[in-house]
Amino acid sequence: SSDSDSRYAKLIDESLFAGEKNPTPFWDLRKKEGKGTFSFGAVPAFLCKQSRSVLFKRGLIQPQSCVPFPGFSSESILGTSLFGADQDEWILIFSNAAYNQIPIRIVWDQDGKQDTFHLSSLVFRKSLNRFFAEGTSQDGKYRFYSIDLKSFSVEIPET
Repeated sequence: SSDSDSRYAKLIDESLFAGEKNPTPFWDLRKKEGKGTFSFGAVPAFLCKQSRSVLFKRGLIQPQSCVPFPGFSSESILGTSLFGADQDEWILIFSNAAYNQIPIRIVWDQDGKQDTFHLSSLVFRKSLNRFFAEGTSQDGKYRFYSIDLKSFSVEIPET
């Protein structure tokens, strides 16, 4: 019986997992081959926390939920006063001095092929201790990627 079990397991393995294996899911950019760049459309003045509340229009920035832009690293972002112990998820956006959201593109370059993604927010999930990029792809589809900020370069225009 164990011989037939192993043949069955081998058959299932070949049927389900035949072909090229990709150890990294498409939504996890932390170990993906290539180079990612956060390209800011303007100089950020503030890092702001947003809520997923239905009471407030998404995209509306509350000045009391903002801190001066601390720099673009996980340590500097997590070191701000925006992070309290009572939440598990923070939705972060970057704004200019007039509290308008700055357009940010993530450009992923892999083997000479570029993939562009428009960032709507940077999400931090405390339980996973991980950042996520939320936004839309070039074809307008919603995307949510797991990212490691250390593996991305940053392009911020000169003032």
